[in-house]
Amino acid sequence: MRSKWIDQAGNPILITKTPKTLFSGVPSLTETFIHCCSPHSVVARTKFCIHPHELVSSIPKVGGTKHLNINKIIELNPDIVILNKEENTYDDYVELAKHFPVYVSDIYDTDSLISFMNEMADIFKLNSLRRLCLDIEKNRVENTKYKNINKVAYIIWRNPYMSVGGDTYINHMIEEAGFINIFKDKKRYPEVSWEEILSHNPDYIFLSSEPFPFSQKHIDELDVNYNTDQIKIVDGEMFSWYGIRNLLAYEYFKTLHKSL
Repeated sequence: MRSKWIDQAGNPILITKTPKTLFSGVPSLTETFIHCCSPHSVVARTKFCIHPHELVSSIPKVGGTKHLNINKIIELNPDIVILNKEENTYDDYVELAKHFPVYVSDIYDTDSLISFMNEMADIFKLNSLRRLCLDIEKNRVENTKYKNINKVAYIIWRNPYMSVGGDTYINHMIEEAGFINIFKDKKRYPEVSWEEILSHNPDYIFLSSEPFPFSQKHIDELDVNYNTDQIKIVDGEMFSWYGIRNLLAYEYFKTLHKSL
């Protein structure tokens, strides 16, 4: 097999055999590999890797995405480690790369996701990963028919309130869902005030269910000059998780539009 690779972060990787086992430090990719490979191929998970519920419970936890238990991962000895440029830390990458081939993904839109998945299909020699790419593309073409008319503020955190900038995967999915992100001109995950949010006159305010677990009680507690009927709790996983979750996201977006 081809032995030398360059990951999406530009790091060289030497892979001398087809991987049979892996550790993914990315919750949505853990879910995807379990679906496309098998639960037994995933030998470790972070505490945030919670899907699929019925299968991950038997997989050992090795810390959080930002604080991996390196020694435990070494003990579990995966053939390859999959990390993400945004979700995991450079220090953990450096330590793990001393022991394993480590592929760092950098996924910011559907095209970069498809590129990553096709490369994984080559590395793992798995047609199921390639079929997933085709299914995602087909699902996308069939369901991205909305015109981006409504402006939204997408809020991911509370105290302080934080939104998403135009250089994030979430912004990409906001646009895929047929909305305009009012903070598209900002970078990464900016802190925002209610005064700033309302100054953009959004049609809707989306409170994401993750990473902060917004719920109806947070809407009820608000004391702002804004129609609370236009504040919606949205499923954050549908906007921020990628891989197998993309097959569910577009159907969710259709349901979301119908509810507005």
